[in-house]
Amino acid sequence: NLAALFVLISVGLSSFGSLIKEFAERPRPVASVVEVNEQATGFSFPSGHVLGSVLLWGFLFYLAAMTIPHRALRLIVQTFCLLVPLLTGLQRVQAGAHWPSDVFGGFLWGLILLFLLIKAFNHLSLPDESPSR
Repeated sequence: NLAALFVLISVGLSSFGSLIKEFAERPRPVASVVEVNEQATGFSFPSGHVLGSVLLWGFLFYLAAMTIPHRALRLIVQTFCLLVPLLTGLQRVQAGAHWPSDVFGGFLWGLILLFLLIKAFNHLSLPDESPSR
């Protein structure tokens, strides 16, 4: 089904963050400035964990809006879908693996890609396959 394919695409799109990191070349936080609890490698901007989380959980948020008819259940699912990226961002800063601006960049790039992903999904959805509430 098209929705399942797009969930997989959302996971694959998270690798876009690695491309951005190579252009930005921003170093990660160092122990002399902040407490570093995780020795992450590579460049820092944007947070790939956050970018990927926004893509996956954002698309699931969208699918929940389109497919879960029971309002209370839909709100529970959507709340969870919002909390995961937010908590991921907080954890990445708390671990000392990212600066807050790296997390913000992950959210921003994730939302841009999520918007394009949803547009593509809506464009490719056939009338009989499109999710309905």
